[in-house]
Formats: sequence, C-alpha cells, structure tokens
Amino acid sequence: MATKSLIGNNVELIVGRPITGITPTSVILQGGKQIESNLTVWTAGIKGYDVNATPQIERSKTGRIFVDKYSRVKGFENVFAIGDISAFTLPDGKIAPQLAQSAVRQARSVAKNIVRMFEGKQMKQLNYSSSGQILSFGKKCIGLIGGITLTGRLCEYAEDFIIDNYISALKNKANGLPALLYDNNIGSEISMPLNFITYATTRTVNNSKKRFG
Repeated sequence: MATKSLIGNNVELIVGRPITGITPTSVILQGGKQIESNLTVWTAGIKGYDVNATPQIERSKTGRIFVDKYSRVKGFENVFAIGDISAFTLPDGKIAPQLAQSAVRQARSVAKNIVRMFEGKQMKQLNYSSSGQILSFGKKCIGLIGGITLTGRLCEYAEDFIIDNYISALKNKANGLPALLYDNNIGSEISMPLNFITYATTRTVNNSKKRFG
C-alpha cells in the first residue's frame, strides 16, 4: 500500500541499484546509470563515528558498535552504546534498525540499568521488538502498527500520538503511562492501546466541536 501511495504521487522507486556517486547535476547508480537532478537530498547511509579504545571495539561493516542485551559495548563492563551508533542484535540475528523507537527504548533501558548497577542490583536485558512504522508523504500517511495497516485520519492520529506521547514522557521525567510505551512488558501492552484510544477519541471530539461550533 505504501508503494502504491508513493507511485500515485509521481514518485519513482528504484530498488536494488545502490548509489555509487553524486555530482552537482546528477545521481549515479550502480552500473553507470545517471539520473539528472538539480536538487539531491541524501537521507540514508548512517556510519558510526570512530572512537579509539582499548581493547579494540567490535564493529559492523557500517561502523556500528556491537553491544550485548544490556546495550553494553562488548569487552567492557561499564561502557554502553545506544541509538544509531550501536548494533543491537535481535533474536532473529538481524541488527535493530536505526530508528528513534529503538534508540529511545535503549536509552530508557540503559538509564535504569545504570541505577541498578549503583544499587548493587541485577541488570535487566532489553527485549526489543518493533512497534511498527509510519510513513508520511505530504498530507498522506500510511503506517503499520501491531500488524495493522493504518491510513487516512487514523494514521495521522497515530503519528501525532507517538510524538505527543514522547513529549509527555519527557515532561514526566520518564514516569507514568506515557513512559510505559517504551518498556517491553505487560504495562506497555495495556497502556499503548488505552492511551491511543483516549487520544483518538479526544481528537475526534475536538475536531467535531470545531466543525460544528
């Protein structure tokens, strides 16, 4: 559905053709094909920053630092790496995507584990799983949340809810229901649907009031 939506808005998708070069007037693809362009926006290809460390840090091909289930840098007991720089291995053997939701969950997990370390308690592993993704293209929106495809107004609500919930979690200093969405436990499974239903209902009521005065 996302592909159809993009193509319907005069977007050409080129897959399986890595970019090998960029000039002021074109983008060069593998095989030599050139696409004329007077404005190129590069939004991919994140590479981890190099840091000198002893012992040598194990990295992926793109420079991301391999970490364990506690987000600790392999070979170190009290060094952590989170977000785009870290290579957190998922149960299926793949590396967690470089997305905000994984970075936020890692940050919350590491913060709690650092406190546990100082208190002499056992650290808890991060069992990361993706909650879904949302793609916005102008006023159009499509998302996949919990295996359910969202489009239209409901998708817009979901996107706004994620942003507003994150802001609420920050304002509450990572406490309360908003923060539970970033924990992989029963609390998050209950709080997410409950918070979203409340949010969507409030938005719908407010929009109706504006429409009908």
